[in-house]
Amino acid sequence: MNIERKVCAPRNFRSGRPAHLHVEAVVIHLIDGSLQAADTTFADNALADPRSAHYAIGRGGEVHQYVDEADTAFHAGKIVGPSWTGLKRAPDDTIGIEHEGRPNDEWTDAMYAASAELLRGLTARHPALAPLTRRNLVLHREIRATKSCPGHALDVGRLVVMTADSQPDAPRQLQARSTVNVRSGSPSRTAPVVRVIPAGEPVNVVREVTGESVNGISRWWQNVDGDYMWAGALEEARD
Repeated sequence: MNIERKVCAPRNFRSGRPAHLHVEAVVIHLIDGSLQAADTTFADNALADPRSAHYAIGRGGEVHQYVDEADTAFHAGKIVGPSWTGLKRAPDDTIGIEHEGRPNDEWTDAMYAASAELLRGLTARHPALAPLTRRNLVLHREIRATKSCPGHALDVGRLVVMTADSQPDAPRQLQARSTVNVRSGSPSRTAPVVRVIPAGEPVNVVREVTGESVNGISRWWQNVDGDYMWAGALEEARD
């Protein structure tokens, strides 16, 4: 993979990570602008709010690196109403990847391909990322709920599937009719909730199973991570 190294100003990252932490998750971001804008911002040593990411990916599939994976990039910012259940006191155990574009821009095939290739490399280098699933592939807004980042057009399930070496079933895209609890272990309301999907979000599923009946519906969907979602909270995706 061709990765172009770019300058990151000293104030915009921290050398190393806390001794007790290792990389456990990847956070997906949107630049809300151009790849060149990210280059300029992360190289600025006089930012009022120091910030950076480890990597950024352009719409043509270009990959820029700003911070070593062993160092801490300031990419996740404040924690506000987090829905990511794996979050610790601060997201210093993560790697941040920015992506070029605006919130409503469709991601290009080249962006998906480059991001998936980069994620496969990260998974190989950091054992806690294997396998990469939606439990450790995190959207920025799942840490800071006041943000829309990484926008409204990302198909994160597609990214997970492309990152995996193989998948037994082709994914099908549905949509959250209402807030959806993603549960691990069994298709039941007593199973632990590992993630919450807001209404209107796309949801990728791979198989239908029978589980606990809720309001007369015993159908549940299973995603690529093997977790479960009650079918009554999902509907066919709208164009």
